[in-house]
Amino acid sequence: MSANRHCQFYQKMKALSTQHQFLATDNTTIALADLSLLNDIQPKDKLPVLLAGKLSSAEVQKLATFTYKKRYTEWLGGRLAAKYCIELFHQKAGTSPPEPNTFSIGTDEHGRPHLVIASHRPPSVSISHSKGYAAAYVSHTQSCGIDIQQITSKMLTVAEKFTNQGEESLFQDTLNHLLNLTIIWVAKEAVKKSLLHDKPITFSGTNVIEVEKTGSNTWKLQCDVIGSPPTATTVKIAAFNDFIIGCTEGAPHA
Repeated sequence: MSANRHCQFYQKMKALSTQHQFLATDNTTIALADLSLLNDIQPKDKLPVLLAGKLSSAEVQKLATFTYKKRYTEWLGGRLAAKYCIELFHQKAGTSPPEPNTFSIGTDEHGRPHLVIASHRPPSVSISHSKGYAAAYVSHTQSCGIDIQQITSKMLTVAEKFTNQGEESLFQDTLNHLLNLTIIWVAKEAVKKSLLHDKPITFSGTNVIEVEKTGSNTWKLQCDVIGSPPTATTVKIAAFNDFIIGCTEGAPHA
């Protein structure tokens, strides 16, 4: 991949991330990356220096294990987006960010992204991919979750597995069935990544109890989450192009 295309990748990630920072809070940052700008890289190729410099040695080794192009690109784009989130947070705080090749984003025992960094309280990281985009969300005080999903008719075939008429009736625009289903899916996926990542349950652990339309393409969903004791959480949702993106924060993390 040419240096110019690499610059385009970061320029567009900066623009998309700036566009969606309204979804973040004081202690969080969000990043969105266009994976089509990484399409020139093949798994068998040597990673361009400008990108390799963003990864730790452990991440470079991990990336080399992917031979399937789609998985390779998603993994790389997700890590680059998450590291950009770390940079954005330090910009917000007025502090110097660590060099991106000095820390790794691995996975914990549940397969959840996990920041490996010399810190007594590393930030919580969440990453999602869908049809050519990668999204990342980082919280420095709480567990967090993000999900991105393209709006497709597939939602109609699986709707009964993750929602019910009661949840769908909470939307003001009841005629936009496919959009509403995708919003519910994204909200529940984000909650699972934030609060239920260590539970052997999927959508049955979350109930949408309130939907507020906050703008022409934004929503806020209130969700009840099973547990002992049960908890409640808010998911911020935005639509762009034919995608839905949602993020949430949960309990304080260690």
